[in-house]
Amino acid sequence: MKKLFYFISLLGLLASCQEEEPQEVLVVTIADLAGTWIYENAELGTVEVMKFTEDGDFYYTNDLNAVDFTDKTPGVFSMVNANASVLASYEGNKKTLYITDMKANTFVARDKNSGESTTYSRLISIVETSYNINITPSYENLIKGKIKSYRSHNDKTAIVDKWGTITGKAEGITLIDIATSEGTAVVLVKVGGLIYDYTQAIGLTQEEVCATYGTALSATPEIVHYMTDEKMTTFKINKRTKLTDAIYIIYSKKNFSNSALIDYLNNKYYIYKAETNGHMYAYTNKSSFESSQVKITFDGSTNLTYLGLNHDLFEDFSIALDQTREQVVYMYGEELTPMIEQPSYIEYAIGDEIQGYAGPDVMDEVSFFFDNDKTFLVELSLSSHLKQESVIEFLKSKYTYSNGNGNHQYFYDRNKKLKVDYNAEDHKIRYNRDE
Repeated sequence: MKKLFYFISLLGLLASCQEEEPQEVLVVTIADLAGTWIYENAELGTVEVMKFTEDGDFYYTNDLNAVDFTDKTPGVFSMVNANASVLASYEGNKKTLYITDMKANTFVARDKNSGESTTYSRLISIVETSYNINITPSYENLIKGKIKSYRSHNDKTAIVDKWGTITGKAEGITLIDIATSEGTAVVLVKVGGLIYDYTQAIGLTQEEVCATYGTALSATPEIVHYMTDEKMTTFKINKRTKLTDAIYIIYSKKNFSNSALIDYLNNKYYIYKAETNGHMYAYTNKSSFESSQVKITFDGSTNLTYLGLNHDLFEDFSIALDQTREQVVYMYGEELTPMIEQPSYIEYAIGDEIQGYAGPDVMDEVSFFFDNDKTFLVELSLSSHLKQESVIEFLKSKYTYSNGNGNHQYFYDRNKKLKVDYNAEDHKIRYNRDE
């Protein structure tokens, strides 16, 4: 009977041993865990980022953009040294990890719920760079252990050579592995665009532009010039509203090619196919007509133009209705010499004479007609290459569609006072009052 009792007791002891996590007791302290740790599964496209502080705060995210945890509410964590387990709670979730291996730059943990083991790498640095810029972090001052090799998680975003020099290749975020005798640590690399995104300046006054971007090299009431080591930027101010209407960026060819700029624009913005042809590349910063505020054009040379659009495809010339000739000239600048010399008619060619125009690839000219010194009609002559369906789609996004009669399509504003007549046959849009 005694032997049977001992046998049963031994079985119970073995069973209790099997429930312990892990079998081998590790000594892991909060100080060991303090820092940010990352696991990325490139094949599945998943990532886990955990941050531990010595005060017991815990952060968790699955987004590499959020590794700084700005505006994130911290959770809490605690250590159980008896079985090297981490108990963490965050945003209503709970996580229990059993640490099975711990080094200075790496730890292996088994998740209690899934049973899966994962190797996390210590984040030692965040590097921000741009296209074809080389950066070599001071690894020896950031990392423990002897460095063996380097590897990029995504060569399309950033590459690294055998000496640890990181070179940005395309806009995005990736990780660089640093394999050492103390496990593999990582550097987070953020590669910025080839250009600064000046679209945010569209709609600012000259004073706001200067306050946002610093002191200009030179400024006139309509133009502001800035210069950096790589580019000169020119802001053109709208004559009618005194707001920034167009930004022309002129680049040196020292650091990047036109093909690199095209790749960058293709990745960052939405291609506007109706205006992209030959060597002209056109984009918008939003995917839909209704919400798009800025059009970006690249002419295949070293000039990149951000052009502000009030209504995607066209300037809204209806605001000139009921204005006098003098007011129209003030709003749009000095007109060109009229083809027809009469006080009831003004014609503008599309170009620098009108600030706020949608571009020579969209319109050919705009004409203003007067009766008793008041504008009663504004006529836009469109480029013939614009597709009829593109124009109609735009007009439907802005106005109320009324009816169609052959090549004529009629639209109205909400008050039913502004009438917009689109004639697909002669490629014209006419704004007039429907009294």
